[in-house]
Amino acid sequence: MLLRTRWIWVALAVSAMGWPFFAERRAHIAGDHRIGPVDGSAYALQARSLAAGRGLRIPYVINFYHRYAPEISRRDDQWPPGPAFILAPVFRRHGPDAARGREAMLFVATILFPLAGAWLAGEATRRTWPALVAAGMLLSSTLIARQGAAILGDVPVAAVFAAYLAALLASRRHRAWLVAAGLLGGLAYYMKGSQVILLPLLPGLAVVRHGFRVLRSPWLAGGVAAYLAVVGPWWIANAREYGHPLHSTQNYVTVFFGLTPGTWDGWDPNFYGVHFGHGLPRRTARFEDREVWMGSVRRNLEAYARALLMGPDAAPRDWARMGAAGPRVRAWILDREPPVQPPPDGDGEAPAVFSGAEDWPAWPFTVVQGMGLLVGLVALLGMVPVLMIESVPRLRPSSSALRSLGRWGTDRVRVAAVLALALLAQALFIILMWLAMDRFVLLVVAPVIALGLLGLDLIPDFIRGSLARLGWLRRRMDAGWRFALVRTVTTLAVCGLGLWVWAGPSASIRAAQAPARPRAPDAPPVYPGPAHTARALEPVLPANAVIMARYPLGVLFFGPDTWKGVGLPFAEPPVLFSIARYYGVTHLLRDLDRPGLAQFIREHPEALERIPIPGHRRLNIYRIHYDRFPEGFFLDPDEIGTERGT
Repeated sequence: MLLRTRWIWVALAVSAMGWPFFAERRAHIAGDHRIGPVDGSAYALQARSLAAGRGLRIPYVINFYHRYAPEISRRDDQWPPGPAFILAPVFRRHGPDAARGREAMLFVATILFPLAGAWLAGEATRRTWPALVAAGMLLSSTLIARQGAAILGDVPVAAVFAAYLAALLASRRHRAWLVAAGLLGGLAYYMKGSQVILLPLLPGLAVVRHGFRVLRSPWLAGGVAAYLAVVGPWWIANAREYGHPLHSTQNYVTVFFGLTPGTWDGWDPNFYGVHFGHGLPRRTARFEDREVWMGSVRRNLEAYARALLMGPDAAPRDWARMGAAGPRVRAWILDREPPVQPPPDGDGEAPAVFSGAEDWPAWPFTVVQGMGLLVGLVALLGMVPVLMIESVPRLRPSSSALRSLGRWGTDRVRVAAVLALALLAQALFIILMWLAMDRFVLLVVAPVIALGLLGLDLIPDFIRGSLARLGWLRRRMDAGWRFALVRTVTTLAVCGLGLWVWAGPSASIRAAQAPARPRAPDAPPVYPGPAHTARALEPVLPANAVIMARYPLGVLFFGPDTWKGVGLPFAEPPVLFSIARYYGVTHLLRDLDRPGLAQFIREHPEALERIPIPGHRRLNIYRIHYDRFPEGFFLDPDEIGTERGT
């Protein structure tokens, strides 16, 4: 059977665990329309277009690496459409309601992600209790709670990646699950373009799980074909529209993002810099200054080590909770001198070493994930001998040595190696090519929890083996009785632990995850700044307005769906307004300055007519009169981004 009955009960139990978290957090965000002014608004605009039947055509151009068609109707090549697929049905039913969209993302975080994590832990251990523990740990994370209510792709892609690994592990029951893994891998690509790595990982991890003979399986070929079938339409459209199937402006972001200690240092000159198809950044430029790049690698490595050792909620100061060794490990990773004293806490004292319930949910993450790292390391070391022994005919007689290990034999080594390799692949991309912000480590949380629970599952096996060796017990009970006794004891222990977990800390966890000032049920809706800007501009702008601004996406989402937007180039006025004229920009919303822009506006008030808006004196919106600019001011579109047009 592809699906066992007990997993249906586990799914119902996990859903019951997650529902109180969903209901409570939903009450906190009800009527709260605050979404991000960039990423969240981009996903919301894509979803609004889908819900309106316009496909994935978007009304904005945000950066200037390429020269797009001046009509501003295209597919987004910066933010993938996966989160929009989640939001679109909600917008179709309720209209483009940001608060409803946040509720949909919250459902993913509190129901679907725990289900995927439970499935992964259950498939890794073949037991039900690790599935419930994994779901509880994911629900207890404050980071997941906070990110789960945001319109972003980090939690959804973590859920899909966990399901991808679970389907791959489930292929031990039937190889047809490899097709499901391919489908899920393709879906993950729509959440994050970096998940293209799941295509080569699929046959690689299948070999680790089943041996080289799986390469002849039609189900593996079906899995690869399923991945390609899911992403194929997007790749074909990319090749037709942008000239390369894997085109994404995120490729240029990897050149600079995360190289400096400040998260957004150099963002505007690089992301909003003007190329227009000329002199595009090369990925290898990231490695040109080896010292700078190694600094970013060390910072990313520290963030991942912290998240894997102490859980996704851990902050840099939490290294002190691991005792005197914690700050020294952090200093070693960052290549710094170890501190004489632990970093101070908010009250000037060092955080105490994990001491009990008050440190929940930190210490369970430390125990489970620490075990997971150990198990993963052992599995990676043991993977090559296992594959050699089972693949080389001359070595097969010695495979009895591995079989003698019992359940912790080749099967568990393979499972652990699959999880460890998948975790390593995801971590290496972020560490080497990106920035390890807290939300970017969520991809590896479910796999490392599954690895840790796989290691802890040795304990029931040890108990069972010990009981089996007791002579008096062996004489009085047959194998069925021994198994029933061990299973009963284990079940009672797990149930007792579960009651302790959910009766005590569960309530405090939900309280800790609540906002500092919860909204009253009858409180009026809350809107972000771009929504207020859109409302103020709607009476004074025409229906076909094209707005240039540093943050145009939020204004577009909360404004009429006939408006279009263009980002604010990081360039001098001649280049900036040449781009504005090319895209047909009608109004400039000066929400951020650019080199020479303020002076140009002062000197040429006839070209940029400020529109007064009653009650919004700080809102600087200008109508652009291109016929009033100085003669010869504008550049030809072919010159923009060239040496003459910089």
